Amino acid sequence: MNLLGLSIIRPINCAFAFLLVLFAYSLSIGYLNFNLQVVLAATSTFLIVAGGNTFNDFFDYKIDLKNKSYRPIPRKLIKRGEALVLSVLLFISGIITGSFVNPHVFMIAIVATLALIAYGAKGHYLGFSGDLLIAFLASFVFIMGSFVVSPIVPFNILLIALAAFIINVSREVIKDIEDYEADKGFKLTLPQKIGKKGSALIASVFLVGNLFVVYILLSIYFTGIIFLFSMPIMMVLFNKVIKIVKIQDAKTAKDSQKLVKLMMFVEFLFVFLDKLVINLSV
Repeated sequence: MNLLGLSIIRPINCAFAFLLVLFAYSLSIGYLNFNLQVVLAATSTFLIVAGGNTFNDFFDYKIDLKNKSYRPIPRKLIKRGEALVLSVLLFISGIITGSFVNPHVFMIAIVATLALIAYGAKGHYLGFSGDLLIAFLASFVFIMGSFVVSPIVPFNILLIALAAFIINVSREVIKDIEDYEADKGFKLTLPQKIGKKGSALIASVFLVGNLFVVYILLSIYFTGIIFLFSMPIMMVLFNKVIKIVKIQDAKTAKDSQKLVKLMMFVEFLFVFLDKLVINLSV
């Protein structure tokens, strides 16, 4: 296997998941602090997300050969069999690492692994249910960080997890619109079932829902700094939402889902900074 073949794990996505576990832990305890337990939980998350990405590419190789030749398997940076072995090792390592934290984190690691395996094997037929599953797993990153502290999840973490779930549903649907032509004959996605325009409307509803939950969260738990800095991004996002409802071409969908991804990052970054400002001012 070429060393570049390790890009199959999508390290940036894995690192983002790692940081979100640390973020959720800090919010759960009310101040910035990291210990071995939370680092192990974050590492477990990193490994399981990496395993899921690799396992998904193992099953999607036919689609990637046709439409995404830049992926590691089509580029022969890693053999398909090597990808399968790597994904299994990553899953096992993630579960074992989670077992050193506590039984609750261990259980999430097992459930997340099984869900990702089911999605990788049957995701082609799940359609919108698959989008919901991936969004649900993304939201569980925050539950993972909270479970390091206690099995009782604070209400603010639940709201953050809900916001993450909603925006990830929107992003998954937009990605399906982007891949509409590529998925024909391979996947039964929401746009394949109800059309691109209907899917764009559903994605837009979820985006608006995300903003609603985020602003409820921020108005209850945080200072007003987030409102000031987030408004320009929200305005740009709304413009993209309107555009994708009108024009459901691949380029618009690609630009929109990248912006949604950026919005997710900015939301959590501003919440993190806002919490840091509060703690520094105490």
